[in-house]
Amino acid sequence: MNIFSKIKKEILQFLVSNFEVDLRDIPVNLDSIHSDISTTAAFLCAKQLNQSVKACADVISDHVRTLQDVENVIVSDKGFINITIKIDSWHKELKNIATNDLSYLHPVLSQGNKVNVEYVSANPTGPLHVGHARGAVYGDVLSNAMKVCGFAVTREYYVNDFGNQVNILVSSILSRYKNIALSTNDPIGEGLYPGEYLIPVAQSLYDIYGDKLLDLADIPDDVKRLCIDEMLRIIKNDLHSLGVKHDVFFFESSLHKAHVTDDLISYLVEKSLVYVGSLNKPKGHVVDEDYEQNQPQLLFASSKFGDSQDRTVKKSNGDFTYFGSELAYIKKKVSEGFNDLVVVLGADHVGYVKRMKGAVTALGEGKAKIDVALTQMVKYLKNGVLMPMSKRQGVFASVGELVKLVGKDAIRFMMLSIRHDVELTFDIEKVNEYSSDNPVFYINYAYARSCSVLGKIKKERQLYSEMDESLGRLILSEEILLIRKLSSWPQVLENVVLKKEPHKIVSYLYTLAKEFHALWNLRDDKGQSYRFIVHEDLSLTCARSYLLNGVKNVIKDGCNVMGVTPMERM
Repeated sequence: MNIFSKIKKEILQFLVSNFEVDLRDIPVNLDSIHSDISTTAAFLCAKQLNQSVKACADVISDHVRTLQDVENVIVSDKGFINITIKIDSWHKELKNIATNDLSYLHPVLSQGNKVNVEYVSANPTGPLHVGHARGAVYGDVLSNAMKVCGFAVTREYYVNDFGNQVNILVSSILSRYKNIALSTNDPIGEGLYPGEYLIPVAQSLYDIYGDKLLDLADIPDDVKRLCIDEMLRIIKNDLHSLGVKHDVFFFESSLHKAHVTDDLISYLVEKSLVYVGSLNKPKGHVVDEDYEQNQPQLLFASSKFGDSQDRTVKKSNGDFTYFGSELAYIKKKVSEGFNDLVVVLGADHVGYVKRMKGAVTALGEGKAKIDVALTQMVKYLKNGVLMPMSKRQGVFASVGELVKLVGKDAIRFMMLSIRHDVELTFDIEKVNEYSSDNPVFYINYAYARSCSVLGKIKKERQLYSEMDESLGRLILSEEILLIRKLSSWPQVLENVVLKKEPHKIVSYLYTLAKEFHALWNLRDDKGQSYRFIVHEDLSLTCARSYLLNGVKNVIKDGCNVMGVTPMERM
C-alpha cells in the first residue's frame, strides 16, 4: 500500500471508529507548497458532526502525529491539515516503487465491479478522422486505467446500422456502382457522400452482382449489409492502427430483430414511463428531427428525471426514433448487470446528456449511473495551415493517414495533452519536434535517459550487493522532490478513474520528466554536475540507481495505461 493510501486509511479508520461519521473516502493529495501531503478531511467531518472545521482538524491532526511515517503536522487557520513525511519513509516508498511489480502502483478501487465503456460509435459511413481519434483514445485509455484499478471493463462500440445515415451511405455507394456498371462518370447526387473511399466498395458490389442492381426498386438487405460491413472493416482497421480495442461491436439493428424495442415499450408502459402526446415546437432555428407538429407520438417522461422536456420514443407512423433505440440499448446494458456506464460522445451531442442520464435513472431503477464525456473538436494543422474537416464533403484527415505520418503513440500522447472538453489543435510539425514543449519527446527522453544509465550500472553487478543499505544517501531536496512525485502516481491514477480525466496521465508524466531532467542537469555550489554513477562512491551510486528505477517503472506504467511503448533509446 502506497504512502498516500496508508495515510488515508489511518484517518478514515480513526474517524469512523471514534466518531459517528459516514465517510467512505477523504481527499489526500500531494502538497508542493506547505508540506508533503494535505487533506481536507476536517471539512467533511465538520459537516456531519456539526462542529467547526478547525476543531475537527485539531482532533484529526493529533492522531496523525502518532503515525509512524509522519514527521510533523500543521493545521492552517482554515482547517487544512498539512502533513510532513519522514525522509526514511520516502526512501521506503521509493524502494517499493523501484523494486516491486508494477501492480504496486495501482490503487484498488474496485473488486471486479462491471463497467461498460462505450466509445467511438461513429456511424459506419467512412473512415475515422482526427476528431474520432480523440474520443477513441480517451475511451481506450480510461478503460485501461479502470481495468488496472480493479474494474471488470467491457469496451463497446455501438454500430448505428439502422438510421437514415446508413441509407445515405448505401445510396452513395450505389451511385459509384452505377458509374462502374455503365462506364460513366456522372456527378454524385446531392446529399450523398463524395469520398473516394466508397469506390472500392462499389467495385466489390459490381464484382459480386454485375449489373443486376441497376434496375432494382428496393435494395436487398444483403447489399446493405455488405456496404455496412465494408465500412466497418475500414473503421476497425483505423482503430487497430491506433491501438484502440473494443470487446463488443453491438449493432442497433439487432435490437429490432430480437424485438428488444418491443419489450422495452412493454416495460415502459408497465412502469408508467411513457404516454401518448405531442411536443411543443422547439425554440430556436434548429428543429429536432423527431418533432412532428400536432401529431400523437409515444413520449418518454424524461422531464421527470432532470431533462428539459419529454422525448419521442415512437413517431406517429410507428417508427422508432434514434432515442427509442438508445433506450432499448441502455435497458440491455442494465439487464446485463452493468450498473456503471460510461459513454464518450462528441461535443455536438451535448443535447443528449440529460436525456441519457434520465434514461439510466429510470431504467436502472436508481441502481445504475452513467458518466457522459463530451470530447471537443480537433483542429488539424499541416505545415502551419488549418486543414478542412468534413466527412459529408469527403474532405478530412483519416486516422490511418495520421498514423502513417507520426505513428500511433504520438497521436495517443497528443490526444491526451489537454482536457478532453477543451478544443485541441493537432499540429503535425509540433508532434515531431525534439523540444521540451513536446510531451511525446520530453517524456520519452526521460525514460531513455534512465534506461541508458541503468544499463551502464547493471554491467557492474557488484553494485547490487549494497543497495539495501544505501537509500539514506538520498538527502538532496531535488531527490526528495522526485521521490514525492514518483509516490504520487497512484493518486493520479485514482483521479483519472474517479474523475474520468485520462489527460492527467500525460500532465503527470510531463511534470515527472521535468523534475527528472532538472535533477539530471543539477549543479552544486562548486559547479559540479549531478551524477547518477559516482565511481568513487559505490553506496551513492546504488542509492541513485533506485531513483532511476523508480522513474523508469512509473513512466513505463503510465505509458502502459496510455497504450504506448516508451522508447529505451533515442
